[in-house]
Amino acid sequence: MTDKKEFRPDFVLEDSSGAPVAIIEVKYKIRDADRAYFYSQLEQYVRNSNHGRLGPFTIVADRDTIEIFGGAPGDSEPVRLETSLLS
Repeated sequence: MTDKKEFRPDFVLEDSSGAPVAIIEVKYKIRDADRAYFYSQLEQYVRNSNHGRLGPFTIVADRDTIEIFGGAPGDSEPVRLETSLLS
């Protein structure tokens, strides 16, 4: 039997009741071919963690872009920011 490693995002910000408000995954560089994998992992994590409550923001960031979703990836189109805006 193979143990499947459970996905854990890099950061989970919670409100005072413990409900997730933002779920964040940070990588050095995400190849376009790998984005769907990270979106799928985050979507599954959101579905399993919010227990019917309003979906949290989901953020995927690398050295070039920051993508912010309202809810799980797939629930909305992301707001995409170039990290050059932060410098």
